[in-house]
Amino acid sequence: MYHLVFVPKSMRERDGSISEKEVTIVLFLIMIFI
Repeated sequence: MYHLVFVPKSMRERDGSISEKEVTIVLFLIMIFI
């Protein structure tokens, strides 16, 4: 459920644009918590 928290924040900060690095970091965090 962490990706639901991090992704909206990054979207708001960058006006809807998400960099591939942020997506990779979020996915990596999901792998850790799971």
